[in-house]
Amino acid sequence: MLITNDQELRSFFPNALVTVEGEASLFEKLSAYLSEAETWLANYITGAAPLAAITAENEGANRPLACRIVVCHALIHALPSLDLVLTPNGFGIVSNQNIAPASRDRVDRLIGSIEMQRDDAIILLQKALFKRTDWQQSEVFGYWAQTLLPNISVCHQLQIREHRFVAYRALVPRIIQIEDELANSFISPELLAHLHTYQFGIGYAELSPAEQSGRAYVLTHLTAEIVSQLNGNPIRHRYMSDLVNVIRSQTDIFPQWHSSDTAKLFEPPIFENKKEAQGYFF
Repeated sequence: MLITNDQELRSFFPNALVTVEGEASLFEKLSAYLSEAETWLANYITGAAPLAAITAENEGANRPLACRIVVCHALIHALPSLDLVLTPNGFGIVSNQNIAPASRDRVDRLIGSIEMQRDDAIILLQKALFKRTDWQQSEVFGYWAQTLLPNISVCHQLQIREHRFVAYRALVPRIIQIEDELANSFISPELLAHLHTYQFGIGYAELSPAEQSGRAYVLTHLTAEIVSQLNGNPIRHRYMSDLVNVIRSQTDIFPQWHSSDTAKLFEPPIFENKKEAQGYFF
């Protein structure tokens, strides 16, 4: 596990009271939530093998980021019940003459703040994960590689400030729809599939500087169009046509597009004047 004892857990809490002798430690109270949070992190973001490797790391920023995500995710689910105790007569609120339970509004604000911290850490950890070969070979790679917007940081461009991880997952079907429409009408499914994996640096070293520059140009302009549509704007046909002209003019750099059916949409058949044709022109 990432968090293995009470001391590690308490490093994330600046104002936690010391556990008295005979009382269950904070780690004991949260251990089930921490275990579930690690499973969630592996299933949705890191993959099992990369998380195991991150857990074993002694240096670098990846392990602290993963720890913060796990602690925050565990607290989001544990906080509502931390001040409740089960008695023979039902649930009661933990309280004494010195400390009273926080109000529902304060707890909700705290949960919201913790969720924002978790999502901030996810954004930073994702940037590191995308460069890792073990992550690219993990079971979660396919989910994040299915769009050209594989980081929940895109929510900032959409003015989404809260619940970013949840909001991103809700956006994915719409992103896929937009990309499919742009692929079929402009850039081709073949080039889109290539860019989905290329954006993580796969195959980058095998390409010339001109090929790398060309893909960077297309990725920048294509993602800008996707974000524009996610913000409610209609497709910019002139913008996309100009992008296609860049791709058309560079046969060697974009072979995926030039060998596709989509390319034929931009190559109308050449009229050939034949004497036997009824519409023969002199």
